[in-house]
Amino acid sequence: GFNGKKYDATLEMMLCVPERRLAWRTLADHHAPDHFAAGVVSFASLSERSTCVTLKLTSSFGGAVSSRVDKYLRNFKSLVEGCGD
Repeated sequence: GFNGKKYDATLEMMLCVPERRLAWRTLADHHAPDHFAAGVVSFASLSERSTCVTLKLTSSFGGAVSSRVDKYLRNFKSLVEGCGD
């Protein structure tokens, strides 16, 4: 969790374009009414074996989320790149 606490959230999908883009936001929750997050992830084919993944994330958690997201994206990239071997 963030700040030593665990937060659960219900997400609402705002946009879904298969193989191109997903957008979401958290819904208000009585357990954490002041916390929110919204994001968009886009996928752009660069070649037959290469895809650019762009993530835009807005969150009331600020920098605490940024460092974790960077780590998760690096791990995801390593995992996905190893799938074609």
